[in-house]
Amino acid sequence: MANINRYDDLATGAIAYATLLSCIVLVITILGIRALCSGMVEGEEARKSAGAHYYTSDKTISEQRARLDGYRKETVEVTYIPEGGGDPVTETQTMIRIPVEDAKALVFEAADKKSS
Repeated sequence: MANINRYDDLATGAIAYATLLSCIVLVITILGIRALCSGMVEGEEARKSAGAHYYTSDKTISEQRARLDGYRKETVEVTYIPEGGGDPVTETQTMIRIPVEDAKALVFEAADKKSS
């Protein structure tokens, strides 16, 4: 009599190995596609932003840098409310603007003198 159980046996070891291997291949494929798409999106954004010029903001930034580069005397309007109350008062005051690096040096110098 033929061995009937021979055909009903499942090779569970081979099935588990094939399942594990296919899961690993699937995860690697998904991560690869995700990295490829992410690289394409970043490349497209870099290409678009490389040719873009923001004239208004560039002009504003250059003006601000020019203001911070040297000493200058400016007249500004200051609005305040008097102590007793009443209507706001606007005055013009003269301010001296100095470069940021020079201001830092002055502050640190004053702090050193105060701590001595």
